[in-house]
Amino acid sequence: MRQLLLQKILISCLLLVLVGCQEPTQKQVDSPLASSPAQKPADPNLPPPEIQFENISLDFGQVGPATMQTRELKFKNVGEGPLVIKDVLLCCGVVAETDKREYAPGETGTFKIDFQAPGSVGVFERKPVLYTNDPVNPEITFLLTCDVVQKVVWDPEKIKMLLNAENAACPKLTIKCIDEQPFAIIGVRSTGNCVTADYNPTVKKTEHVLDLKVDIDKLPEQMYGEIVVKMNHPEGNIATIFFDVVPKYTLSPKPLYLYRMQEGESQKATIKIINNYKDDIEIESTSSKENTIKLVNKKKDEFDYELQVEVTPPPITDGEIRFNDIFYINLSNGEQLALKCTGYYED
Repeated sequence: MRQLLLQKILISCLLLVLVGCQEPTQKQVDSPLASSPAQKPADPNLPPPEIQFENISLDFGQVGPATMQTRELKFKNVGEGPLVIKDVLLCCGVVAETDKREYAPGETGTFKIDFQAPGSVGVFERKPVLYTNDPVNPEITFLLTCDVVQKVVWDPEKIKMLLNAENAACPKLTIKCIDEQPFAIIGVRSTGNCVTADYNPTVKKTEHVLDLKVDIDKLPEQMYGEIVVKMNHPEGNIATIFFDVVPKYTLSPKPLYLYRMQEGESQKATIKIINNYKDDIEIESTSSKENTIKLVNKKKDEFDYELQVEVTPPPITDGEIRFNDIFYINLSNGEQLALKCTGYYED
């Protein structure tokens, strides 16, 4: 029963993560129209209004990632009664409003749309909705489309750093535009401030090559992150380069999960230590925080290790369905590896 409940919770969480704003999912947001006083019911004895747009579809064409696009759509009240704009239902990345709320017969108006393009490349569409007192067309759905393309590209897009190499084996970074529009580098920052670069914000070129400088002493505390380069190109002002550092050791599995455990009954598991830099090390001792894990055998294969451990779950208290522990591996060079372990009791 507990496993079934856990599965349902995990599935629900996954569904929530998958529902994002990349699709044209609509949502109500605060706007000047939404906060205006409620309108009185239309008088059936008055002549009706009629809203007429020149166009309700907008193709923004090819745009840069995360750039702001602004367009205006003209409309006219071709009816005989006053036209009232009631509300606007917006969607992700879209801000839209009319120049005012009420339009007399024959009067024209402007529907202004600000559309911030998504940060990822691809074809996207959004569908804001305009609500009026037009009895024939009370709801008007607009179709906004754009093709997000990279106007500025960079190489490499990802960097793998090494702890035992000069400058962590970090290559030079080349950033260039594909539209022949010169731009300048105006900022460089990185996660943990472990990567820097010299640049001149007054120099505009179509291609820049940056010598990235790595503070290797900071890398063990920042094993992954990103390098962000800011530019003043109008169609691409940020380049994000992800990096990760090859760790000295890789534990597999990490973490360790054990299932269907019974109180007082041990379960065996295999742990592998992969020595990525091939340094000659030995295992001096092992221990566990809660004393539920003990080493029963170890085997060395050149620079790597394979460990056999035995996990004995503690007594169940307060209806708990799982327990946690940390397995410590102490190496001959003074380093310590820590492996998290979670065990689930059988229903």
